[in-house]
Amino acid sequence: MHRGERDLDRLSDEGRRVEHGAVARWIADRRADRSGPDAQQDVRAAAGPLVGALVVLLCLVVVAAVYVAARIVPGVRTPDFVGAIVAALILGVVNAIIRPIVLLLTLPVNILTLGLFTLVINTLMLYLVAWIAPSYLQLSGFGAAFLGALLITIISAVLSRVIAG
Repeated sequence: MHRGERDLDRLSDEGRRVEHGAVARWIADRRADRSGPDAQQDVRAAAGPLVGALVVLLCLVVVAAVYVAARIVPGVRTPDFVGAIVAALILGVVNAIIRPIVLLLTLPVNILTLGLFTLVINTLMLYLVAWIAPSYLQLSGFGAAFLGALLITIISAVLSRVIAG
């Protein structure tokens, strides 16, 4: 297998994992009509902006989820839509860096509870965001944080599925 084909296979595999459909289908279509190393580089170069646009859309989904949770769940407050944007950005960073470490450290408990402890971890991540940026996200207690994290998770999952296809 040519090195470029391996790179394209890896790119399309990553595409299926990240985008769940639309970009992966686009890559597969381009892959089907490739005719050499130049065509492979074209596919990789063209897929970059699509992946970036999808990441921005998924970030907006999290912003919407935080904003809706702040409006629906009593005890979860953001000052305005800008506050929801800042809280969602911090939540994204916390979920990308800290959450995987916490999930790994609590893996035995997570296995014993059949994954339900993940809801508690999501709640703790929301608490961490409220602690980091108290002027953008306020939580009145564990129950409000739990319901807020649950609602953010559900809204994010549903909207991500709708957007990603």
